Amino acid sequence: MVRIVGRAIFLWILLVLPARADILTVKVVSIADGDTLTILVDQTQHKIRLHGIDTPEKGQPFGTKAREFTSSAVFG
Repeated sequence: MVRIVGRAIFLWILLVLPARADILTVKVVSIADGDTLTILVDQTQHKIRLHGIDTPEKGQPFGTKAREFTSSAVFG
């Protein structure tokens, strides 16, 4: 019974509460390596590290390939 009530409450939360997502439009100004890039927001630069992604750094094997891949994904 508790399980059914818990599921019902969870379902009610999903259906009743509105989903909210803010959209932020930014300009990517540089790619440091495969998992780090710099963006421009309202004339201010921010260095961003991609969560859950770990690529080789500059100077490590495949570091250049990782940077090129991220660059093509962002700019391409």
